[in-house]
Amino acid sequence: MPLTSQISVYDPRWPDLFLSEQQRIRSVFANALVTIHHVGSTAVPGLAAKPEIDLLVEVSEHRDVGDVTERMKSLGYVRGTDLSQDHHFYRRDVSGVRTHKVHVCRSGHWQIARMLRFRDLLRQDPDLSARYQALKLHLDHEPAWHRRVPRLEGSLHRRCLGAQARARLISGPDCGHPAIGALCRLGTIAGAAHA
Repeated sequence: MPLTSQISVYDPRWPDLFLSEQQRIRSVFANALVTIHHVGSTAVPGLAAKPEIDLLVEVSEHRDVGDVTERMKSLGYVRGTDLSQDHHFYRRDVSGVRTHKVHVCRSGHWQIARMLRFRDLLRQDPDLSARYQALKLHLDHEPAWHRRVPRLEGSLHRRCLGAQARARLISGPDCGHPAIGALCRLGTIAGAAHA
């Protein structure tokens, strides 16, 4: 499995890289395409992130999944395991390093609102964004944390999410983005990281 990238300072080219990839993959989804959103940390101005562009493709329905997979493959993508029911995932790696992640969800899927709420919350709240960045930079120095991220994020989410941020995020079957653990106080990381 290719290694993920190292976290780097915000790169002002990320929005343009999103727009370029948005254009590249748009035709893959043909008439089913509703819109393509820039999500993840690279979509938050000023936020340090792994230089992996996350695209959220909203479709009216999942049509010809085999054909879509082949067309994505021709653009350098590999189909990953579905992240939830009707949440398809593709990844693109260059020279063994992840560069793009594409989430494909049908309109109305709860993951769409969750990813957009998380992105927008970080864009609108500089303090929260700074705390999230501090957590990511702290975790980047933990050995093998990338392999433990899903478990760690879940643990941090349950233990550390502040009531105010939780109230702004809750509204669906999930209580917010898995990475919402980044809202934690840095003082609680050590205990959660080893839980």
